[in-house]
Amino acid sequence: MAVKKHATSKRSPRKRAATRKPPSRKVAPADAVEAHVRNLETPYKREMQAIRSIILGVSPRITEEIKWNAPSFALGEHFVTFNAWSRDCVQLIFHHGPKKTVSKGTLIKDPGGLLEWLATDRASMTFRGMSDVRAKRAGLQSIVRQWIRAMEKPASN
Repeated sequence: MAVKKHATSKRSPRKRAATRKPPSRKVAPADAVEAHVRNLETPYKREMQAIRSIILGVSPRITEEIKWNAPSFALGEHFVTFNAWSRDCVQLIFHHGPKKTVSKGTLIKDPGGLLEWLATDRASMTFRGMSDVRAKRAGLQSIVRQWIRAMEKPASN
């Protein structure tokens, strides 16, 4: 009985695998964030959605994804993340990447005293309802813009 030979590819299996398209059912980061927020057990979903819109509205370069099991915003590096464990309010944690370009000594103007510095390189901002989100909107936008500017400056050694 004759054995039928199949045509073999000239490309190696590794090269073939590298040219395959990713599965189409992969969830886009924005969709993953929407699903994550929908599934959170918190009475503050409306506030979270409003805060997300405010932050994303500051710059079209800001991206959003789930990091540390919470919605997080990045401009290359992550710089602000929701505190997913807070149950009595909505809390944002402002931070920076390994460059450590933002610190308490950085000129972040906060005339309303909206930031609470948790360490020399990390601050939080708290919201206790939709009226608080509306009241702090301009301050949040200003702080996000300043944080981005400080992150984009070269780190001083």
